[in-house]
Amino acid sequence: MSNNKKPTVERFEVDSALLSEIGEKLVTKPHVALAELVKNSYDADAKSVHVTIDYDEEGRPKVAVRDDGHGMTRDAVHRYWMRIGTTNKEDDQFSPRFGRRRTGAKGIGRFACRRLGRRLDMETTALLEKADRPPTGAKYEKTELLFDWNDFVPGTTVSSVKVEAKSEYLSKASLGLRLSMSMARDDEWSYRGYAYLKRQLAALCANQGAKRDGYAEDPGFKVFLKAPGFQEDETIDLREQLMNAGWGTLSAYIDREGHAVCSLTAKGLGKRQIRSSKPFDGLTDVTLRLAIFPHERELLRDISVVSKGSVSELCNEWGGVQVRFRGFRIYPFGDAEDDWLDIESDRAIRLGKPKEEDIFDFARLLDGVEASRSLLNLLSMKSFLGSVEIGSDQKGLEPKADRMGFVEGNLLRELKRFARFAIDWAMVLRDYSVQLAVSRERDAIRERIEVEHGKKLAPGDSPTETVRAMRGAIDEIAERAPKASQPQLALLGDLTTYLESTLTLASRDLLRLRLVASTATLTLLFAHEVKSLTSTFASISKEIRDLLPTMPANRRERMKTLGEEVRESQRSLGELLELTNSMGVLDRDARPIDIDLRRAAKRAIKRFARITDRYTISIEAKEIPEGLLVGPMLEGELLAILLNVLSNSIKAVIAGGGQRLISLSARRVGKHAQLDVRDTGHGIPADYFEEVFTPMISDPAGTLYDQLEARLNPEDTLLLGGGTGLGLSIVRGVLQARQGWAELLPPTVGWKFHLRIHLP
Repeated sequence: MSNNKKPTVERFEVDSALLSEIGEKLVTKPHVALAELVKNSYDADAKSVHVTIDYDEEGRPKVAVRDDGHGMTRDAVHRYWMRIGTTNKEDDQFSPRFGRRRTGAKGIGRFACRRLGRRLDMETTALLEKADRPPTGAKYEKTELLFDWNDFVPGTTVSSVKVEAKSEYLSKASLGLRLSMSMARDDEWSYRGYAYLKRQLAALCANQGAKRDGYAEDPGFKVFLKAPGFQEDETIDLREQLMNAGWGTLSAYIDREGHAVCSLTAKGLGKRQIRSSKPFDGLTDVTLRLAIFPHERELLRDISVVSKGSVSELCNEWGGVQVRFRGFRIYPFGDAEDDWLDIESDRAIRLGKPKEEDIFDFARLLDGVEASRSLLNLLSMKSFLGSVEIGSDQKGLEPKADRMGFVEGNLLRELKRFARFAIDWAMVLRDYSVQLAVSRERDAIRERIEVEHGKKLAPGDSPTETVRAMRGAIDEIAERAPKASQPQLALLGDLTTYLESTLTLASRDLLRLRLVASTATLTLLFAHEVKSLTSTFASISKEIRDLLPTMPANRRERMKTLGEEVRESQRSLGELLELTNSMGVLDRDARPIDIDLRRAAKRAIKRFARITDRYTISIEAKEIPEGLLVGPMLEGELLAILLNVLSNSIKAVIAGGGQRLISLSARRVGKHAQLDVRDTGHGIPADYFEEVFTPMISDPAGTLYDQLEARLNPEDTLLLGGGTGLGLSIVRGVLQARQGWAELLPPTVGWKFHLRIHLP
């Protein structure tokens, strides 16, 4: 007789203690739990979610989450939410309607709910499918469930615990999910927890709309949060907080006259505003709003909303300037690879100068900003988060049928101009804010120096006083330092003395340059007067030509000569104005270019035609080859070199009293063009070859101007200048900035002066 029993089937049972054991390890903090629940709403294709944190009568926190996502049918709740360890998120990595990449952790929603309270009230409404076999006329199913986590006590199996649930079929309803969690054991909410929550949820709010192949258009995601300690317990819009968390928030609109009005609120600047001087043709109902996110943490205004890490992540995924037409997004504007505002292409060519005159002129008014280079730090298009909104009153700008862009035309070009006008202005201000930060840091250092030094530094940032403070500090250290350190301290003392003398020279040069720069305003006034005179001369010349046939014969010849003189004056003034423009004083578009040296030399020589004719001076430039290019440099820089050199040589040959000959010759030598300037004038002793390049030294030998005064008509002094001693200093300074140089050489037979200029 066999003692073997008949085989039976055994099944694993899951103890309710597992919910607590796993839950505590998966969800360590309440803010982590709540963030997971909102991520689940995002994954459920919700457009918005409302989160409320409150307290019951006994002071225990209670949390509610309500979204407008696709919800769950009762069957889905049973198959996925009530089953631990399901893989539906692994199986479906993208949300069903909008194709969002899922963000929530895999199947820990019920643990998150348990972490936030011992009681959960769930209400979810979903659209029924045909497979669900709904009753006639029913389109929706609403399910309510009540979880009392105290029922899941250790020693009981999870499947044995009954969860109260009821469902109803509806013909009309709003999709979504509502979770209410209460009866928490402890109040664990803190400022740090709220900050974590805001950063997690704000990153989701960066989704302001997208379109993915095979899915419905994603309208974006918004989170509204109401919790103790947030803006006096008011409901806050986390997207709005995100828009104001970066370095700056930029807004712009078109006013009634068609001008752009831009406002920027930014860290370190406060609020700034500008209005364009010119209208944007055809634009009426257009606005712009952008959040600007540099990646530097110190430039963020609200690190409780974004961190350096989250900025990089949200900009990479959601950055770009979108376009919305009457509330609907127009593609591909703002997509990852779309550069509709030419921001990336301008960054690639290192665009420095603003294209709009208003922006360039604005940059020129800002201390410390070099207007022609103020856009060199233009941020990537991914650093801008927001959109251009086109309202219902805007006419003539219609999207294509598939909403993939607009028909090309003037209005679209003006729309681009409008957006770039606002962005470029903000970027100029960002460059300015960097300069302000440097100044503030410098002021802080100055204050520390004054405290340690024991007295105020002289006003006007006196370099001499600063060096004195340095010297005093070195002397104090020397009194207490060991003998072994004395040689190093002596070296520091010598360096301080050298720095003091250098700063003295620099201050003197700066004072001189300020005086020179002050003539720029006069130059502009003269240019306007010259322009007016050329117009007047043209009118007089035409009037004389028209009157000539009616004049008596004895006056006709005289008036004809007078008309020719007026025409010649008009032509000469026009050439002078053109030359002034070339110097860069009036030309805001001046930029480094390759320049034909022979042509530039002829232009410079021509400017002195009157005086060279009057004093029988011959200037030859035949030995400058055709097509010899120099640069890149500003045309005004090359003309400044040539005009200063020719002016000096003309004065020298007049003062010399003998043959009056000036020669310009050039050739290519390696990477430079070698320009030789020779004259038969007064000459410079070899001992002064280097000294003449020093500012304010115009006649080191002390003989030139006495001889020049004896031979030069007083009225011609204005044409040549009175000898400021800046000419060759300017020449060398311009050349050094362009990796060139200048040197005086012993003149060869037949010449008294030889200057060699090495041009880039």
